[in-house]
Amino acid sequence: MNKNFLGDALDHWKGSLLGRLEQRGLGVDIHVVPMLTRVGWNKQFLTLYADLLHRRHDQVLLADEVFESRNRESYFAKVEWTGDLFLDPDTGLGQRRGHQHVVAADLRQLLDGGDEDRIIMVYQHAWRTSNPHGLIKRIAREVEAHALSMVSSQVEMVVFCRDKAKTDRLLDALTIWLECAPRARVLAIR
Repeated sequence: MNKNFLGDALDHWKGSLLGRLEQRGLGVDIHVVPMLTRVGWNKQFLTLYADLLHRRHDQVLLADEVFESRNRESYFAKVEWTGDLFLDPDTGLGQRRGHQHVVAADLRQLLDGGDEDRIIMVYQHAWRTSNPHGLIKRIAREVEAHALSMVSSQVEMVVFCRDKAKTDRLLDALTIWLECAPRARVLAIR
């Protein structure tokens, strides 16, 4: 998460989605890993960030840590919460281990270290690849998880989960919720 974009419309979209999933009776309790890429986040910024994402302050993990590519394994090892997570990188999923992306190794580490039905949601800004769902499918196979994506006009929320039943419940709930929204859709990535 880049502090320069704090409070934009996409933070409201993320928060609405996180809050809505918890209200749907799906048994999710989503904590946030903001992946802060700049120093200078003070309590005021973090409080606003938590509020925009409809999270309590204690649901924002690693709030004092700056995410850098060279420390990614130790960074994610500090996540003590074993339940559901939302990762908020600058850009989204990637193949390279830059500070703006979540890569398959990060997802594997977090899936291996959590509950067996853990969901990991990843914010995805506009894709810069011609076959984004091919990339999601490849990552899902690599981390041995099921994947789905909530597609909006310029962004997506990509979900990985090893528990097929929980993935299917999320897919059904999101599809029903968005059935009358022509520009939003939910896809199972298989």
